[in-house]
Amino acid sequence: MKAVEGLAAGKKLPQIAVDVYGADRVGDKGLDSDSDLRARARRLVKKARWLMKGGYIELAAGRRPRL
Repeated sequence: MKAVEGLAAGKKLPQIAVDVYGADRVGDKGLDSDSDLRARARRLVKKARWLMKGGYIELAAGRRPRL
């Protein structure tokens, strides 16, 4: 839900990552282009966008997400 809220507020990926994972995990450098944490944050944002576009209806119907 933090990712959905972040997207709705117009936040960018690094800001959403800090909200979800914490500033201590993201670190001062932010998200490295090849880091596992960046990949996880990108997948999370992708799922959040899917939910915002109506994917929650599929979840409520018991269907698996198709991303």
